[in-house]
Amino acid sequence: MTNENEENSNKKKKTNSKKNGFTKFYKSHLNFREEIFNRCSDNHKLSVSIMALTGCRPSELKNIFIEKVDNQLKFTIKGAKVNEAQSRGIKERVLTIAIDEKSYNEYLVNTIENSDVKNTLFLDLKTTLQAISTEIIRTSQKLYKNKYKASSYTFRHAFAEDLKTGGYIKEEIAVAMGHRSVNSQGAYGYKLKTGDLQGPKILSIENKSNEKINTVSKLDKFKIRSKLKKLKNPH
Repeated sequence: MTNENEENSNKKKKTNSKKNGFTKFYKSHLNFREEIFNRCSDNHKLSVSIMALTGCRPSELKNIFIEKVDNQLKFTIKGAKVNEAQSRGIKERVLTIAIDEKSYNEYLVNTIENSDVKNTLFLDLKTTLQAISTEIIRTSQKLYKNKYKASSYTFRHAFAEDLKTGGYIKEEIAVAMGHRSVNSQGAYGYKLKTGDLQGPKILSIENKSNEKINTVSKLDKFKIRSKLKKLKNPH
């Protein structure tokens, strides 16, 4: 086995370990979003509520515009990992989520209704991403002791599992997560039982910047490379 193959194998094992660890935690703490939101400090409740609802990357908190339209929250998110040269990332995606009675959902609705421009909010972070991450880790340690250490990305893993469990197709999941390839979602969670869904109700997913989603799987890519290699070296 080459060094490259060993590196890829170790990377896959690490990814699967994280996925398995989170899924085990999520199954036993389906309401962890509310638990962390309710226990975190007031300075971080806005950031936590948005991550809980959208599964956005922590770095994307700086570029989110939110509107309240009737019984819905509409999030316009500018992607944080966009690289045109590598065909990575979605420049701008829009998630529409139903308003419900979960504490983090109600908190965000109240914040928007009392903002300077009623029913709209462009997030102006009053703290650093590192401070948010530290607060989530500390809060999870208080709640779960040593059973699981949550991070800012824990909400993202949960969002992915909810999408997979909710029956969304891979292209829709890619857009919702801000990925330009369906392969990237493989690093985030598994499909659970439908009855386990406790997250936000997603009403629509829009690829506002209209990037083409790469739907070629890793296995298909491997097969294509193998065929090309054989064509180049027939003997």
